Amino acid sequence: MHLNPLFKRTWQLAWSYRATWFLGALLALTTCNGLFAGYVWRGRDVAAHNTLRLTPALTLNFPGEGLSIDLTQPEAIGIHIGSGGLTGLETVLGGIIPAGVRTVVLSGLILLILCGLVLVTTRYVAEAGLIRMVALTEQDGVLRSVGQGWRLGWSRSAWRLLLIDWLIALVGLAAILVCFALALSPFLLWTTGNILAGALGTALASGLLILDAAATAALLIAVSLVLPVARRQCAAEGLGVSASLHSAIGLIRAHVGQALRVWLVWAGMRLAWMVTMVPLVILLAPLVLALLPVGLVAGGVSALAVGGVLTVFLKGALPWIIGGMAGLPALGLVLSAPILVASAPIEVLKSSWWTLAVGELRRLPERALPPTHTEQPAPAPVAPQRIESAPSIAPASGPAPRAAREAHAPAPLTQRPTTKERKRPKATRAPGRRASAKVGSSRGNKAAAGRGARRKTTPRRKG
Repeated sequence: MHLNPLFKRTWQLAWSYRATWFLGALLALTTCNGLFAGYVWRGRDVAAHNTLRLTPALTLNFPGEGLSIDLTQPEAIGIHIGSGGLTGLETVLGGIIPAGVRTVVLSGLILLILCGLVLVTTRYVAEAGLIRMVALTEQDGVLRSVGQGWRLGWSRSAWRLLLIDWLIALVGLAAILVCFALALSPFLLWTTGNILAGALGTALASGLLILDAAATAALLIAVSLVLPVARRQCAAEGLGVSASLHSAIGLIRAHVGQALRVWLVWAGMRLAWMVTMVPLVILLAPLVLALLPVGLVAGGVSALAVGGVLTVFLKGALPWIIGGMAGLPALGLVLSAPILVASAPIEVLKSSWWTLAVGELRRLPERALPPTHTEQPAPAPVAPQRIESAPSIAPASGPAPRAAREAHAPAPLTQRPTTKERKRPKATRAPGRRASAKVGSSRGNKAAAGRGARRKTTPRRKG
């Protein structure tokens, strides 16, 4: 498999197939591959006097006053609220009463869950649609529209992609935690009270932690190699979850070298895009600032709509606080629009690279696997068939018909020729000649006459 023509074809497809850019932008938004998110707390108005005690020697402060959390007590978690109440938290939330804090937190959790569901659904529908659009266009050469791509993504393949990611994430997390626990197990030697055993356990645990870090890195690389292939097998070929994983592992085993080369190119593209993002964000900063009023208007409209609806059920400042929380996603979406537009073709390029590469890997001849040590069972010998004569059928009444008797009668044996037949063989004729009595007699007469004539005309010599 030649990578240079494959990359050129992927590049041309990514920049000419404009309908895939919308799905690429959604993919960049939901996977955060093209966004830098950060939050800086500025506590100029609210003092950070709340404490979180993790260990007897480590205590963290966070904004507010009157709240102390102690995690050092083995019996239970100690929470102490001062006599003045949660004054700092009230200031942050706009002066509402502590009883309203639960409502705000609950509303925030509900909004986060709804946003999470929308983002997850959008992410996997966009990915499935992008994979299927590129795969179908590679087959028939027909460019699909944005609506057709969305309908292609809204299928069972999208939910299967979600199940594949969850399954690999759960199995990988369990494997990492088990390896980490095994690496830390030598520290238990300190419980024996022996200093030498404890020191030996520390040294052993240090070596195991290094091995665990290497194993974790190898596991992450293997997952990043298998997961894109399994996604293409699921979305493009319509396979199930387990069938996609088994097919991806078998395809990579059959073409390990080619798959590693494809993975290296993909990793290089990701690294190059991460480096390019830094100057790109600086260049797009003026455009983001120009879009700030538009984002404030969009967020304000969303906040007013949600807050106005909640005023029917809630009183005070709570509806407007919840509405402001609902308007933040609209503000963030508007401000991140330039980065999403720049990230859309890159996401299409990375996804199309894997889609076309997996198609090329499927078309390669399979590598012959080494023979296993298990011996193949010898074929069972074929038993000789026993030829039995046809069973005789007894007639119910009267003799059997002649046709039935001839059908069930044994084949006659070959008879030996008699003495007369051996002494008198039959005359045979040469092929292509017809015997004629007149012609034969005339030829004989002519030959006899010729011989007589020669005798008469030839004189005798005297001695």
